[in-house]
Amino acid sequence: MRLLLLLPALAVAALPGRAVDADELPPSELFSPDKTHSVQLLETPMPDADPEGDDYTLVLTAAGKPIGKFATQGYLIDAFWSPNHKYVAVDNRRANAGDYLWVLDLTNGHAVKIPDDSEKADDALVHRLAKKYPECASASYDKSLTVASAWNTAGELTATTRVSFDHVLALYTLVDTYKVKDDKLVLKSTAFEKKALQIPW
Repeated sequence: MRLLLLLPALAVAALPGRAVDADELPPSELFSPDKTHSVQLLETPMPDADPEGDDYTLVLTAAGKPIGKFATQGYLIDAFWSPNHKYVAVDNRRANAGDYLWVLDLTNGHAVKIPDDSEKADDALVHRLAKKYPECASASYDKSLTVASAWNTAGELTATTRVSFDHVLALYTLVDTYKVKDDKLVLKSTAFEKKALQIPW
């Protein structure tokens, strides 16, 4: 996975639903509201983990027993449990920027979505932005940050992605609404925002 540099302070400070404050240690385990499920981050690698980086294990438990394990790194930020008790969206800080979002199925432990920091994913993100903001097509992509925001009562997930470009004094935001269909996260709608950044003096 490409390690990316830190987003502008504005982007990090505005993360929705953060469970970790600057002066707190990150949680090692987050529980569902009814305490029947949890997500844990263990400081041990999976047997087939990437030795270059994935030295931790994300564990989904049901009734105290593991039902899903995934190689990862970093630490937990927050977990959002769907109102129908079928899914959990996990924000897992894996680098200084990138895709932090996992979506896990509470019934079978499968991953509906795993973080994707590939160049292909970055290119697709820039292409989406360029349709709304043409200047993004010719700008030099810098970094992005994707986290979960909330589930609505219809069982749809909102995720927020903030994007910056080199030498562009603006922060672009995509607020995506997804539904889970056939064990896949399907994009339903997107709201865009562009916010000017001031030059620090």
